[in-house]
Formats: sequence, structure tokens, C-alpha cells
Amino acid sequence: MLHDIGRSVTHGIGHAQAGAAICRALDLGEPVARVVERHTGAGLPADDCVLLGLDPLECVPVTPEERLVAYADKRLRGARVVSMERELERSYSLPHRSRRRMRRLWHEMELLTG
Repeated sequence: MLHDIGRSVTHGIGHAQAGAAICRALDLGEPVARVVERHTGAGLPADDCVLLGLDPLECVPVTPEERLVAYADKRLRGARVVSMERELERSYSLPHRSRRRMRRLWHEMELLTG
């Protein structure tokens, strides 16, 4: 649930960057802040962040922990598990590259879970 701590500030797409700022202010460690910052939409490169009105930060998940949280975030809506197909349909407003990253992350996690 910590990955969505930024929802205490905003419920928009900027909640990830807001949450990372909270984690940094609380001195929770840079690895935790990066997990929070990089979980939205399977990750957003700096130029996509700018297009979405966010700070120009590189927010693409890199570590296994970052990638796992980004994937889990796409698969859960409250207590309900949703399909990645549904999430890809819902992400039509995101840039094409973001949707492609979501698809790659989905396939990567499917390979890991067998």
C-alpha cells in the first residue's frame, strides 16, 4: 500500500511522484522512493512525464522490485484482480510507448509466474 502514499496528496497520475517526495521527506530510503515513483503505467520516461504535466523525471521501473510493484498495481483494483487485457484497454490515453511497456511487463511477469 505504500506505493500509493501519494494518493494522500492527489488521486491523479501525479500521485507516484508526490508519493516518492513523501518517502524521501520521511527518509524511507531511495530504493523505496523509486518503487513508489516508478509504479505508474508500467513506468513513464521523462518526456512522457512532461506530456502528462508531471516533473521531467525518469520513472521507468528498473529493479525487480520496481517492476513487480508496477505489475501488481496494474493487476489489482481494490481487492479485485483484473486482467491485463482490461488494463491495456483502459490505458488508451497513455502514450503508445507506455502501453507497449505495459505489455512487455505483463509478458515478463507471466514468464516468471509460469
